[in-house]
Amino acid sequence: MDEQVEQVGQTAMGALAREIAGAMNLLRAENQARENTLEWILHNWSDEDCVQILRNCRKAIPEKTGKIVIIDTVLQPGGNDLFDNTGMAMDLMMLTLVRGGKERTKLEWKKILNEGGFVRYNIIQIPALQSIIKAYPPKLATDVLQIQ
Repeated sequence: MDEQVEQVGQTAMGALAREIAGAMNLLRAENQARENTLEWILHNWSDEDCVQILRNCRKAIPEKTGKIVIIDTVLQPGGNDLFDNTGMAMDLMMLTLVRGGKERTKLEWKKILNEGGFVRYNIIQIPALQSIIKAYPPKLATDVLQIQ
């Protein structure tokens, strides 16, 4: 039994290590793509690291047609459905497992998206724990002014 527990732990840690290695590449990525998708990535990182990842994604997409799609939890404080309670539990889990990792509210997403260079975004609530966040680079100079 102890061997099985140890094996499961090693497998989980290996998966976490691979995910972290992939996200570390995002911290310094320069890959050109029209769209970048980040699923269950940003909740593993501090706000500062998320801003860096978003800035690198911003550099890697075309100015006029690029976007990023984030699939992650958007906490609803005071919400009362199953997903809201699960999101809060996930937030506690992130606090204990990952240094700086956390689930975020709409306001927290706005802050890191703006600081990461994405002032235009849309949060789409779906009947799941995760939401879909589509973020776009600013179209006009006036969009950039909204960040400040």
